[in-house]
Amino acid sequence: MSELSFKAKLYRAFELLGDTLNTERSILGAFSEKANKVWAQAEQEQSLPLSDIAELQDINGVKSYNPKIPMHPDVWRELARMYPKLATGEALDARKDKFNSNILPKIGSAINEAILEVGMTYGARINADGKYDESRSAIADDVIIATTIYKTVGKTLKSLQLDEGKTQKVDDKVVRERFGDAVLEKLHGLQDAMKSFDDAMGSKTDGEKQALLQSIDPAYTNAVLAIKSAELKEVVRIKSYRVLEAIEGYTHVPPKDHDVIKKELAAKLSALGLDSENPALAQDELLAKKQKEVKAALTLNGLEKAVSDPVRNRQVAIVDQVLAGAMDASRMVGYEGPEGNRNGQALAMFHRDLPVMNFAVKGQENANATLIKALMEASRYHHNGYRKGNNSIIGHLTQTFSTGSRGLGEALRPIVATILVLHDLAEDGGPEVAGLNNSLSMIRDRFSPLVAELVADLTDAADKKTSHEQGAEKARKTLASENFVFADIDPRWTNPERPLEPTNPDRPYALTNAGPKIADRRSTMTEMLRDPEAMSGYSANSGWRLGWRLGSKGFVDDVVAHITDQVQKFDRNPDGFVLPAATVKERKSLIEGLRNSLQDEYKVDDLFMVQNLTIIADEFGLSENERKQFIRSFTNPDMPWLEFKETVLDPILTDERIKDQVAEGKTPGMDYSTMYKRAEKRGESPVRSDDNLHKYRDSFMRRLEMRQQIGVPPLDMVEGPEVKAMLAYYDNAMGNSGRDVVDKPVAATGAGRG
Repeated sequence: MSELSFKAKLYRAFELLGDTLNTERSILGAFSEKANKVWAQAEQEQSLPLSDIAELQDINGVKSYNPKIPMHPDVWRELARMYPKLATGEALDARKDKFNSNILPKIGSAINEAILEVGMTYGARINADGKYDESRSAIADDVIIATTIYKTVGKTLKSLQLDEGKTQKVDDKVVRERFGDAVLEKLHGLQDAMKSFDDAMGSKTDGEKQALLQSIDPAYTNAVLAIKSAELKEVVRIKSYRVLEAIEGYTHVPPKDHDVIKKELAAKLSALGLDSENPALAQDELLAKKQKEVKAALTLNGLEKAVSDPVRNRQVAIVDQVLAGAMDASRMVGYEGPEGNRNGQALAMFHRDLPVMNFAVKGQENANATLIKALMEASRYHHNGYRKGNNSIIGHLTQTFSTGSRGLGEALRPIVATILVLHDLAEDGGPEVAGLNNSLSMIRDRFSPLVAELVADLTDAADKKTSHEQGAEKARKTLASENFVFADIDPRWTNPERPLEPTNPDRPYALTNAGPKIADRRSTMTEMLRDPEAMSGYSANSGWRLGWRLGSKGFVDDVVAHITDQVQKFDRNPDGFVLPAATVKERKSLIEGLRNSLQDEYKVDDLFMVQNLTIIADEFGLSENERKQFIRSFTNPDMPWLEFKETVLDPILTDERIKDQVAEGKTPGMDYSTMYKRAEKRGESPVRSDDNLHKYRDSFMRRLEMRQQIGVPPLDMVEGPEVKAMLAYYDNAMGNSGRDVVDKPVAATGAGRG
């Protein structure tokens, strides 16, 4: 393969992180298959009653609430600020008084470790004035890449399982194919260095230990320190937030599921040589163990002060005080909001001391430093966040980044790369979701006014209905635009004094954030394709999934159509295509990148549709042959809707069949399916309606037309290799591999589109 640029390798490294480590937890690693689903359902984002975590106390007639589970005092104060009843002792209403579960302490994704590692090693090139200076650091580019992907080795590539039905782990062949021989060589060197370090920590004498430590090649010592420091940072969070104790005391999880979680946790702690019966003691043991490792790493030869000083002077110094009993563990982190103690010296202040966080974005065209700083911010504010299913928010962001960058490659503009990472920072990094204090104004201060405006336009308003209406209006304006809008030169975007507001409907999406808007939706669809078994409740069934795709994300179709129109316009008249300040070569590069991205968008949307049709088939108990007929007819552009409804839909998706599925416990309820609307009054039966399915079919037909516009051939929606691989993956994940093939007769299909 031809030699890739550092930027291209970095992009591929972040893609690999999202593909392999999304469901891996820091320190604990991957869960067993049995525990994976119940743990994911326990920690996914959901609205929980405050009464699940709060218990009333009455001291001398003064009522207030205390947490039922171990919780950092600053987090509890923030909850009390948002929900005054916790302080006043007023009775809690389980139906109305709810909080976002992402504020609860959790063990974060292993992706967070990798992000800190690349931030520490690349950040050595940032000087005290926040300027990038490559001469400041001797850490080689390929060592930085090897450090970033170090913990992906041996992990399964879930994208290949989904796309091709293959089980492939990250090995030398994968690394060579994706990054080249130079990175593979450095990865082997790092692996040797880590083995020597681990051997040193297990040695019986100090002399043997020091000899092994001093034998480690200085080319890799900064990477070793970064890896060990990243692990210590995660343990600092676990200890300070009392995460293991909190998991042990979960009150919102059904007892049967909680037993599975506790057994899994005990097994993980035992494997690490920690006390498996006492989570509080295990936290202390883990902190002491990781502190010892970091202190050993600080004795290695060839360390750069930009890497070692923040570790030695901030992280290790504070942990020493905690281990000596001179500081309460809660002060290692500390919430930074109005009620916080600002004592987070081993976490927040350590984070700020890292040179990359002082990188001055304004006035510097260093896409890599800006992107890494953005990822560091995202990791910090989204650390606890888990989405519906089995996906961490930081995993979603790396997935969104790889989704948005994959087709564009080198044509991806630096500001777009930054927006791909930051797009959820204000919406999911603020007090209500994360218990933290991120905001659009903070993004403006740390990056730029333009970055903050672009993120604001991707941020939902507090009222979801209003936000969707604004998004739809914005998308309509985008579709009506004659040319692409570029935010950095359009006067509607370049006023730094304009107030920041979510989803401004008065202007179209710029191409600069239209791409991230599409990539965000495509990333979420990919997550649901990849982890169907981890979804629960309404989100596991077709009613919610079609409602999400057509409702809150339906307006994105207009944005996709706008970009499709522009690519078609270029195909028809390249010389007349309007693209400010760009050469013909740059125009071609951008358009081909957009064409590739659109092709991926069409494919993922089609596969997601087939998976949803399969879920409908399961809700009604269709056989294998009936499922094929249902999908084939639904996707047949020559079959009018009424013909599909009369000859396929109504004969096989009957009330009787779904009632049988509900009675057998295979479908939670009729109104979980998109074929039924919830009854308006309690006690009444759900009302059958195929309106959403009809709209869904129309959106597919529109996508077929877009494919035709730019010459992208359609998928074979039943026998095509991509569809067959996805269906096999779904059936295996859901335990449907033994699906019944006996079916009821279905009327022959007709012809003619209507």
